[in-house]
Amino acid sequence: ILPEAGSVITAGVDTQDDRLEVELVGWAAGEESWSLAYEVIWGDPARPEAWEQLDRVLAQRFARSGNLPPLGIGATAIDSGGHRTPEVMRYAQARQARRVWAIKGRGGAGITPWPKRPPKPSTFRLTPVYIVGVDGIKTALQARMRLEEPAAGYLHMPADRDLDWYQGLTSERPIRRYVKGVPRIEWVKDSGVRNEPLDCRVYATAALHGLYAAGFKFAALPENTAMNTPKVIKSKWM
Repeated sequence: ILPEAGSVITAGVDTQDDRLEVELVGWAAGEESWSLAYEVIWGDPARPEAWEQLDRVLAQRFARSGNLPPLGIGATAIDSGGHRTPEVMRYAQARQARRVWAIKGRGGAGITPWPKRPPKPSTFRLTPVYIVGVDGIKTALQARMRLEEPAAGYLHMPADRDLDWYQGLTSERPIRRYVKGVPRIEWVKDSGVRNEPLDCRVYATAALHGLYAAGFKFAALPENTAMNTPKVIKSKWM
């Protein structure tokens, strides 16, 4: 059950040669978030079965406390890089009305989490690819991981999520390097650790920024309240 403060859900999908990985994230004002589900869909994304399973994951609706109506997925960002670009493009093209977006992450300073202007489809590609600034999202996420009490940006995680997922979520760190004497921050992955959980969270966050670009706004916080903090169900959430 999503606490009643949660008002939108986004999904981030990472593509691999033998699977899809997806995280569903609920968001409240101030970008307080709840990791609602993390799914690994095994199967070759070159075949339709994996995408059919993804359809079922994205069709989920989540109940909310306070007798509020359930929420479906408001937007989805799917990585179009790698070896499965044509399949991602076809999937997103058929589901643009449901705000399923093909994205491509780009590192570096000054790249916004979501483009200020929507990309124009090319002559050979009807589906637009949204370039998202992954470094800024990772920096914000790393800072939010240090929050110890519910507040703006706080991350709620299910208590039963396994250690591999947490290691994946924290699998990269910023390193300062100098290129021709100019300092540059690069995110470096820990050796031997898969970073798909981090990528999925980055993409789900990018999808939220895509909703901002489409006009979505959270309801205003009550006066004299730092955050509209929901009651956490301690048996399920940390």
